[in-house]
Amino acid sequence: MKSKKLTLLLAIVAMALPTALVAQEAQTQTTTSTPKKESFFKKSNITYGGNFGFHIDQYEFDLLLMPEVGYKLFPRWKVAFAPLYSYTSTLNRFDNYDEHTLGLRISTNIDLLKNSSKTNVFIYAGYQYEHHWLEYGKYDANYVDVGLGAKYKLSQKTSAYLLASWHAFAEGHDDYGEKTWFPDLIPSITFGIEIN
Repeated sequence: MKSKKLTLLLAIVAMALPTALVAQEAQTQTTTSTPKKESFFKKSNITYGGNFGFHIDQYEFDLLLMPEVGYKLFPRWKVAFAPLYSYTSTLNRFDNYDEHTLGLRISTNIDLLKNSSKTNVFIYAGYQYEHHWLEYGKYDANYVDVGLGAKYKLSQKTSAYLLASWHAFAEGHDDYGEKTWFPDLIPSITFGIEIN
């Protein structure tokens, strides 16, 4: 129970922090007329983006929405917060159900090449908490992901990225409701957009 409360508190802080920092920066710019000192927080280091995904086959329909707000701590290092929603509808002859998921991903990535190049390669690590609602119950899941990605600059401020990530650690429930943990050797492929 304590871990659920802590996770919920972290999720609220993670979603509110970027908004509070932007509001504070805007207030500082309007209330001061003297030249201000160079601060660690720069509005130009905020990134927006996220990803949208879906999967359809004869057995299942999946939909994923994950907007993201990030901040570049250094030119090559970014941290990001992303609330997520996913919907799954399974249709097969043994089991038909709908599943809704809400969660939060906290991640970081480091560019391996200089920012001046049009393409870039980055390493990725993230923590993701999910709360799942199904017709027959609910459960929580936690993931620690690692990955490798590539970015391509579409314009001066916009990049598209492709990320392959693996669950280095995952904790959830199996088909019988028992708590389990497992690594995942099959990569998850994600396509997304990032705007500075």
